Amino acid sequence: MHRYASYAVVAVVLVALLSVGANAAVERSGAPAPSTCGTVELWVSNVDDESDNFDGDVQITPYEDLSTDAQAAFDRARESADPVPVDTDLAVESQLTNRTLLAGGPYLAATLVRFEGSLYHVMPRPDDCPLVAGLPRQLNLGFAALAAIYRVFSPLYLPAGVVLAVVVAYRRVDGWLRFG
Repeated sequence: MHRYASYAVVAVVLVALLSVGANAAVERSGAPAPSTCGTVELWVSNVDDESDNFDGDVQITPYEDLSTDAQAAFDRARESADPVPVDTDLAVESQLTNRTLLAGGPYLAATLVRFEGSLYHVMPRPDDCPLVAGLPRQLNLGFAALAAIYRVFSPLYLPAGVVLAVVVAYRRVDGWLRFG
């Protein structure tokens, strides 16, 4: 029975340490590369008055300059009230988005498209991205589970560590005093 209790304590301590590491990795991770995301959702909204909303350096892309696939994606998003998923490669490679460096990594930024005299704001939102930049998104479930364990049980880590240290110290000192 003593052996199983030791195994249980080691397993709990190991999960606690892994959850601390996973939570730190998720919090410190920068923006993932858009090409590693599963999909990108586009939101298109009409800009009513463009007079004072934008600086003089804002680049406006004419609808005619978009590729056929980008035009189709723009039309679907413009006609939909909800965000429309598009292929990641299309969002990254087309003029529907701007690629900027932000927070240490590439980031898809919004663009402006002029269609039939009206100005539209195209806002991309990468979806199904890795929680930790540089790792495959298939590991998201493991990182999310460990980070959730950390969020739930982290207030108990310090008191449990103190209790564990006292128990281990007591056993060591007790054994040393008996056979000393």
